[in-house]
Amino acid sequence: MSDDSNDFNRRLLAIQQAGERLALAFLFEESLSFHETDPERALLLITRGRDKARRMGETWWELYYESWRLTAISSLIMDFTRGLPMAIEIMVRFQTPEGRAHSEWLNVLGNTLSTYTNIDPFGYRDELERGFAHMDGEIPEGPSGDRSVLHHRRIAYLSATERWDEAYDLAIRSVGMAMQLTSPEQKNWHGSWALYLLCRICAALGRIDEIAGHAAQMAELSDRRANLRRIRADARFWLAVARRAAGDERDASAEFQRGMPMLDGLERRDSICADPIARYYELAGDPRTAVDVRDRELGEIDRKGQIHRTCEVHVERCRLLALLGELTPNDLDAARQSAARLRHPDRFLDRIERIGTLAGPST
Repeated sequence: MSDDSNDFNRRLLAIQQAGERLALAFLFEESLSFHETDPERALLLITRGRDKARRMGETWWELYYESWRLTAISSLIMDFTRGLPMAIEIMVRFQTPEGRAHSEWLNVLGNTLSTYTNIDPFGYRDELERGFAHMDGEIPEGPSGDRSVLHHRRIAYLSATERWDEAYDLAIRSVGMAMQLTSPEQKNWHGSWALYLLCRICAALGRIDEIAGHAAQMAELSDRRANLRRIRADARFWLAVARRAAGDERDASAEFQRGMPMLDGLERRDSICADPIARYYELAGDPRTAVDVRDRELGEIDRKGQIHRTCEVHVERCRLLALLGELTPNDLDAARQSAARLRHPDRFLDRIERIGTLAGPST
């Protein structure tokens, strides 16, 4: 074979290898379009990218895709039955010097903490507190995407453990910090998710008068960024709640109707906006439909290992049924069985017993 042929083959191989490396990035970009509508498809593409990187010996890309596999499971699909073993496995990969130096290290840590929060935040309280303290020490002070993610994870944890005042203060700071981010995309993304959490906190604290302003800002920010249809819908439902609470039934109904089509085609449509939708129906004097909302939510989250959230929804469902005068011993037993899966169920068991006692002797 001539030298020219050898040179041609070397150049051809170099081009092919460059194309393979470029394909790694394209797989990730392709996955983005499925994040809200078909996250299982996104996970498939991400896993394909991981496998391709592994075959090519591209360790940085392999770790990058491993991180995003965990993101897909914990933040998009929110299936913690699969998420917990995956988080443990991937954390081991990122505990190596190469993993700790990787740009995705903090994302892996944050998603692992989120996994424990969604499963049992009281049961894993010590591990979570240590994890958040460690993550806080790894991130420089001041506005950044990493610090916004840390805030989001910690706000969710504080909310789950009902430390509402702390959650409120951190959420307010998180919104303010997001507005200081220099990247418009990051500002819109992190600001939207901080407001998503803040509206729920305000509802828990009875600060209904604040929700309209936060929801309006959430709608404005989410309109500017792709992959935020869930947030846009949520904003409309919280605006409907605020209008209904203020006695403006016509505007409330209009906002609610604007939100419903935004759920079409979304994964987790029965859980992502369940809180404001159920609250809207209850304020409208229709707790029966609010129960239906919670039933659909339970059908979606219980099979995904969201143990803590499942218990919360069972308790809320019992409260609504008690309002209707339809609470049965079977409903209370289902709530107790849900609480029994937690390491420390007493808080919820006490709440369940109070609801049963207030509902009357038939329960």
